[in-house]
Amino acid sequence: MKQFFCLIPAALLFLSCNSTFEPNGTYEERMIIFSVLKSTTDTQYVRVYSTYDPSTNNPLTHSVDTEVTDAVVTVSGGGDVVTFHDTVVVRADTTTLYGKFMHTFVAYKFKPKPNVAYKLTVASPTKGTVTSSIISFPAGTVTTQGNVQSTLTAPNAPTSDSSIRIVVQLAIDVPAYLTRFILRYKEYVNGVWVMREREVPQYIRKGSSFDNFTPFYPEVMLRGQNSTGLFAGQESVNFTKESYIATVRLLKYTIGPSRIEFDGAYFILDQMSQSLFSYYSATNQTADKISIRLDQIDYTNIEGGFGLFAMKTMSESFYIKLPIDIDVD
Repeated sequence: MKQFFCLIPAALLFLSCNSTFEPNGTYEERMIIFSVLKSTTDTQYVRVYSTYDPSTNNPLTHSVDTEVTDAVVTVSGGGDVVTFHDTVVVRADTTTLYGKFMHTFVAYKFKPKPNVAYKLTVASPTKGTVTSSIISFPAGTVTTQGNVQSTLTAPNAPTSDSSIRIVVQLAIDVPAYLTRFILRYKEYVNGVWVMREREVPQYIRKGSSFDNFTPFYPEVMLRGQNSTGLFAGQESVNFTKESYIATVRLLKYTIGPSRIEFDGAYFILDQMSQSLFSYYSATNQTADKISIRLDQIDYTNIEGGFGLFAMKTMSESFYIKLPIDIDVD
């Protein structure tokens, strides 16, 4: 009798192995929308695609974009309705399997106004209709604090500040932001002075020589993470003087002291809408060196579809004029 009962679990185990396991659910075609309204331009874009069934299309070898070209795309808000027109633009990366050009929808002379509820509607006779809504916000401000002009002009002077500090003022309800430090210079190329720009790291890790260092650039910061405590939405960000000196020295010695003239510097503040920050957080949540997760987290704020409808603003500080030669030795 004991042997009989021992055989029952084994029999059940083999029976369960005959069941077919299907990791994918029932496929349902959806539209995919990508659009980020920008306050710095009056030209806005909306990209419209549809999903494809991975059971019949290998994602690793799929080489045809599922672009939706028959859609009517509108953005309404503030008493206005803007209709987008379809066009073709050149890809930033022309070496992809998808070819050199891509289809998109564009609207000219449309710059989003602050504090307006905008609704995106994409209606396709073959794919259906999807919508999404956001509330716009005004641009923030970015200013320097302390003796930044003197520090950038003569960083090795004893009177210069120990760090380069900026203060940003965020708009109400902006959840996250990004700051950047830009150095502008002219390079002598083939008999012509060409204006160029280089982003300065927030801090560096030194190496064995002047050109051997690891740069660390600013990351997206949460609102309140660097609060000054003085005003709501006011944040402070520091850049090390060491990273500025390393950048100037690297440019001078790689280009040549006689072939470079420094011109000036400025700071940039990018503000992100909640939807853009949520998308950024979801796609970068497992981007580390020790995570064992291989799946990609999804985020969408498109009703009835997938993708992103968001907004960002960009503000610049006043321009800090610099001498053509900066002593960093």
